[in-house]
Amino acid sequence: MRKRLEILALTLLCSLIAPASWAQEQQRAPERATYDPSTWPAASAARVGADPASVQPAGWTRTDLQIDPRRGEASFGLAQAKASCAAIRVRLRLHASVDAARQALIGTLRTVQAPLSSEEGLGDVAFGGRVLGRLEYAAGALGNVTFVVRALAKVDVTDVAVAVSDALRAAPALEGDPRPFTPRVLGLTPTRPAVAGEPTPLRLDLDPTGPEPLLTAVVCLEGASVVQTELGFTLYAAQPGLVTIEVFVCTQGLRVGTKAFALEVTPR
Repeated sequence: MRKRLEILALTLLCSLIAPASWAQEQQRAPERATYDPSTWPAASAARVGADPASVQPAGWTRTDLQIDPRRGEASFGLAQAKASCAAIRVRLRLHASVDAARQALIGTLRTVQAPLSSEEGLGDVAFGGRVLGRLEYAAGALGNVTFVVRALAKVDVTDVAVAVSDALRAAPALEGDPRPFTPRVLGLTPTRPAVAGEPTPLRLDLDPTGPEPLLTAVVCLEGASVVQTELGFTLYAAQPGLVTIEVFVCTQGLRVGTKAFALEVTPR
């Protein structure tokens, strides 16, 4: 009898939960359909670059530009006239292809807990979040570029998002091979034999016929570090062995060239 009552209680509980779960799934279905790239408008051509300096919305001043040369990504704030703090944050990223940009946009949308609605007129495709009618968040893609515009205060980001979209649309389209527009790393050479426990200066050689890089990052993948100074790059390796170093060079338009090198560090 006790077991029968437990089964009856479980059945009743399931019958109470199921309609709510079904309703939630029905609400999520339009979201999944909206975020399905097969339903999105056709993508425009890939861009040669995405220069943060080209984003100049009227009435706003750019602050604290940050560029990650490893990702080809820029982030900057926008402050209104006479304001000391940024009220809007903009993020731009140049991707290897149009498809890569759309996949990255899907990843961004999945990190946002609140459902976003489609926003017309921003990029090729964009989604936004509104509070009391104000657009406070917008994420979209145009060609091979993704962008995010978000409010840091109670402001409407529509004008800034439009300015971002217009700047990207005005950027030169990429026609053919992207290599002429990509900085090329030719070599990374120690100026003297690399010895464990001793600093080793490195000489970085770039293709002089390629575009001028804005930023360079040098990353060690195993048990060592590279420090950049006014004189160049210096390797610090505590232990002997093979050290892998990856070099990233990024242009003003966020196009990244990269190459990995293996250096042998000898015992002291």
